Amino acid sequence: MPRILHTSDWHLGAIFHGVDRAADELAAIDALVRLCSERAVDAVIIAGDVFDTANPGAAEVKRWYDAVLRLVREGGVGSVVAIGGNHDSGARLDGPRELLAACQVTVRGTLPLDAAPADCLVPLLDRAGKPFALCAAIPYLRETDLRMPPGDAAISVRQAAAMQERCAGIRAAALERAAGAPLVVTAHAFARGGSVDGSERAVFGQVDAVGSLGQVDAACLVDGAAYAAFGHLHRPQRVGGREHWRYCGSLLPSSFNGTPGGAVLATITGPGPATVETLALPAFRRYCELAGSPDELRAAISALPAAPPGEGEPLLLARVRLAGERHGVAAEVAAWARERGWLAVRVLREAVQTAAPGAIAPVPIEELRPLDVFRAAHRAGFGGNEPSGELLAAFAGLLEDERAGRAE
Repeated sequence: MPRILHTSDWHLGAIFHGVDRAADELAAIDALVRLCSERAVDAVIIAGDVFDTANPGAAEVKRWYDAVLRLVREGGVGSVVAIGGNHDSGARLDGPRELLAACQVTVRGTLPLDAAPADCLVPLLDRAGKPFALCAAIPYLRETDLRMPPGDAAISVRQAAAMQERCAGIRAAALERAAGAPLVVTAHAFARGGSVDGSERAVFGQVDAVGSLGQVDAACLVDGAAYAAFGHLHRPQRVGGREHWRYCGSLLPSSFNGTPGGAVLATITGPGPATVETLALPAFRRYCELAGSPDELRAAISALPAAPPGEGEPLLLARVRLAGERHGVAAEVAAWARERGWLAVRVLREAVQTAAPGAIAPVPIEELRPLDVFRAAHRAGFGGNEPSGELLAAFAGLLEDERAGRAE
């Protein structure tokens, strides 16, 4: 029975709290190649955000090409399918499309407004080069890729409606082309109901505030599919309560919350739902978040395990709680970490105050999210009134553009 390895959100070249994790990326890619070989994987799906910026450096581009060729040559897979994410330049990914296709790698970086739904349909090949399923490969759809409906509704509502319409058209074309054969769908999108955490971009942590911006009802896109491989959210999870609709998680941990890099192995047993196995990739380095008074932190840091040989330098985020002023505490915490072989990449100072009953504790500025700051500024400037849903959606779009490196 054919097997698909689903991976996503590599974010090659991302700097994590000032740390270059190129070695971590290489170790994770090594693990994916080994999995493909050991588990006799037939096809690999990379569900977007290959790079962390739209203009990656030469080293990251080389890592990308080396990785997909290794999946074919060393992993032995019959096909690799990769789509563009919101952090990628879809045009840059599409540039060598024909060349990569000759190496059993299919790329769909963009799906322009005038492209027919069938343009994103590609066959998945097994290790012998035989087609075993049809794949709908849907890259991240930007506003210019959607036919926005007219009307007075908020832009977020109209964008959601346009997403639903385009996805429904792709699904209909895919089911017709599949003609009863297994259908696999991959998309870089925020599926409604997806669970976010501290590893996501701040705009996606406020679903109630941004309304329908960027979201899609998974059913309109993947109902009837044997497997749905989503990318965009970094926490591994099911979508819509379906075992065979999945976010696999990011390649590397994207926060200190303990969520490891992961992948999903889906076995196609026919046109019905695939059987699914979640896989945790081996960690190249350790991550830890500690909080407490200086004395409590020093004791906790001294109890941290030393990194075994071959692992990268472990990373620490420390929250030091202070009842009064203490100069140089960040340097102290960093020194304690160095003594234990850890790197304190962030030391946050939190004031401990005796507050009156019912008072709201202050939030450290490092923890403020841009959307929260925007809402607070609007309330301060407009008589305590909350910004409209349309204004929040516009701000969220600008913020996402800036973070994806697309702002001009």
